[in-house]
Amino acid sequence: MKIKTASGLQVWPFMVGRLWHLRDRFVHRADTVQADVADRAISCAETFRTEVVGAVAKRLGFTLDATQRWSIIKRPNGVVDTYETADPFADPPAKPKKTGQQ
Repeated sequence: MKIKTASGLQVWPFMVGRLWHLRDRFVHRADTVQADVADRAISCAETFRTEVVGAVAKRLGFTLDATQRWSIIKRPNGVVDTYETADPFADPPAKPKKTGQQ
């Protein structure tokens, strides 16, 4: 409830109360979405990505701000770990693997 867009819109209530329903109708029934609602949805998604996902990622040690990539982690000691993406739909499911360290 504390996370708001720059315009003051509460992100979570908008996403749960309005956006998910409209998203489902757009994806599954091709219903139209009003431009102002789409603008608010984009603003909410960007805010959620920055304020929630970004904050959690930093606490987990991700260095997206410094590397611009989720798959590269720059350690405080200067070591850089690079991970290769994996296909989650492979049978059996593949796991990401570390491909390098600098």
